[in-house]
Amino acid sequence: MEAVKEYYRTYEASGEFVELHHVLTDTILGFHPSQVFEFGCGVGKNLLALLRQSDKVNEAVGIDISPKNIEKAVDNGMKKGHVLVGDESFLNGFSFQRFDVSFTCSVLDHIPEIEKIVNNLKRISKKAVILAETNDIPGKYYFPHDYESLGFRKLNYKYASPQDKSTYFIWIYSKITE
Repeated sequence: MEAVKEYYRTYEASGEFVELHHVLTDTILGFHPSQVFEFGCGVGKNLLALLRQSDKVNEAVGIDISPKNIEKAVDNGMKKGHVLVGDESFLNGFSFQRFDVSFTCSVLDHIPEIEKIVNNLKRISKKAVILAETNDIPGKYYFPHDYESLGFRKLNYKYASPQDKSTYFIWIYSKITE
């Protein structure tokens, strides 16, 4: 795990907003959140999109392991103090149901053991946890996970990434009965 963290501490995320990000933000907004949290926010593109797309989202918070990404997120328009350098241990500091929706986008697929992270995301979320992740294994720091066994259901959507040739899906853990 430490080798993976060391690699991503210096990783610079892309600011490109592709179809996957549109579907992810639309899915999140379907839960009508006022507070959202992104684990692995990169340069803040998803958080900024949520703030711009809905006047109901009044708080967007994210953490990322890369100081460069957090610096770029602030440069891109995220408020200082709303995007912070941190890893999974940071989640312990959030109170029960602190956010309406928590989410990830191509983060958990880079972490070998995710159960504690997923449980913390469920704990800090009132309405839902939404994941945009791949189960493909195209490289050294990719790990497959069985999200269904963790209580998530897969949406009928898939995105084939032209960059890394992975197929991404959106997974939802909802606390709202439909």
